[in-house]
Order: sequence, then structure tokens, then C-alpha cells
Amino acid sequence: MVNRVREWGFDLLIPCVKLYDGWCDYHSRVGIVRPGWEEFDPLLVLAEEGSDVGLEVHPWSCVFVESLNSEGSALMREHPEARAIKLTAGGPEPQGWACPSHEVVRDYNVAICEEILENYPVQGMHLDYIRNGGFQIPEGCQCEVCRAAFREMTGAELTADAFPGISQAAQNYVPLTRWRAAQVTEVVRRVHEAAAKRGKGVSAAVFSNFPIAYFDQGQDWVTWAHQGIVDYLFPMTYIALPEVVKWWTECYVAMVKGAVPVWPGLCYFQDCLSVETMTEQIASAKQAGADGVVIFEYTGMSEEMAAALRTF
Repeated sequence: MVNRVREWGFDLLIPCVKLYDGWCDYHSRVGIVRPGWEEFDPLLVLAEEGSDVGLEVHPWSCVFVESLNSEGSALMREHPEARAIKLTAGGPEPQGWACPSHEVVRDYNVAICEEILENYPVQGMHLDYIRNGGFQIPEGCQCEVCRAAFREMTGAELTADAFPGISQAAQNYVPLTRWRAAQVTEVVRRVHEAAAKRGKGVSAAVFSNFPIAYFDQGQDWVTWAHQGIVDYLFPMTYIALPEVVKWWTECYVAMVKGAVPVWPGLCYFQDCLSVETMTEQIASAKQAGADGVVIFEYTGMSEEMAAALRTF
């Protein structure tokens, strides 16, 4: 597989090593190793084979997402109180996310990245789901930590009633949004520090709709670029229309202003698009100033698509 990817012209491979189910697909001492990998470390083999052919490897961690079935998650097994919560009329409703406001959540995810950067011959770390749980309601997570912090910041309770009128224009929305984004940014900064010490980089998959990503998801990725705490940005440009790929990419490039390379992520998942549309998307991204593209994912690739890629 490594040789095939290199022959297709790819420079970087992003293998998922911590999925949303919490299991670790490498020999972790921080998390729980997925059953079946006890005698074989797929990340070690992939990283070594990638190095042999000049292919960079950025292991991919799904950071804050944690499925409600927590069997594979060391974090949720040991700290169920750190799960994001939505308050409903029927009581607290657990969400499929760990809440970044909990220190133990931030520490756990940094530790996952640190052990990979330290113990494997990889060139960087890839952060996905590096955001809040995406409640898309102003109150967001309502766990005890979030409620206590909001009460301290505003003197109000963390309910929809705290955001009168147009919720995103309410005064209480300001400190909450900034505080939530800061929890996410802390993890990005700490992972980048760990990577930089080892001469390695950090890439991040980010929402395409900045600044909505900032106030809906706590994902302040333009600031990350200008603060130098990421080395690549991969905005998830999952849209069929090549003209929209171009427009969005123009926005990314204008906001980042050359601070870091921008590679739009294009969705070629299980042949969901024609080769012609995908190549038109790539051409549109490059025309708009992209430094490269990321194609999601390997299972969708074909020899026909690979031949088309070689024309770029």
C-alpha cells in the first residue's frame, strides 16, 4: 500500500490511529489497544515503510470525539464525568464527545500525541475532531465544569435563557465563546510544542466555514496559523461543486495570508465523485492558491484516479 500511494504521487499519508470509538490502533500505553493488534503494531510498520520510500506519515487522532459506547476509551472508562452533557427536560443527556473544558481530557489527548511523536518514526501528528462537540446551540456543553465556569464569568446559569434575543448577539455569548475556544487551542499549542521539540510538525483538519467554526465549534484555526501552532491546515472542503472549492479556497488563503500551507481536504470517499469532477476540484483549488490537497480517503482511490492525479 505504501509503495502504491507513493507511486500515485502522494507526499503525505494520514493513517487513523485513534478513532471516535476510543480504541488505539497502535501499541499505546496511554489508551487501550484495539483487540487484534496485541502482537502487531500497524503504525510502526507503516511509519517504517513510509520512511523507506520518502513518504511522510502524520498519524491521525480523532481528538475530542468519544462515542457513547466507551468500551474502547481509556479516558471515558476512567473519567465518565468528563463526557459532554446536554441538559434536557428528561435530565442530563450524555453526548458522544469528551468536554475540552476538563483538564483530564486535554491532558489525555496531549499524552496520546506525545507518545506517538516520541516512540514512532513519524514526521508529524494530525489532529481531527479538534473542536467542541458541535451542539450548535449557544449554551453548548452543560457539564458541571462548563456550568461552573459560565457562572463565574457571568453570574448566570448556563441555559438557553442566558442568551436572550438573538443568542449569538447576547453579551453572555462573548466570554463563553472565547473561553471554550481557548480550551481547544490549548491542546493544539501543547501538541505543537511536543512536536517542535522533536523536529516534527502538526497538521489539523478544520471546518471550512470560519469564523462560524470559531463560535459554533471553538475552532479558532486562523489564529492557530498566525500564532504558528500548526504547520499545515487541511480545511474540510467536502462539496461536489468545483466552483465552491475555488471560492472557499480563496477564502482560506486570504485569511491565512501565507502563515502556513493550506491544503483543502477533498472528499473522494468510496467513489462518491467522478474522476472528472475530482480533478476539476483539484485544479480549482490550485488556481485559488492552495499549496496542495488532501484526498479523503484511500478506499475511494482507483488506478483511474491515480492516473489523473499524475497530471498535476
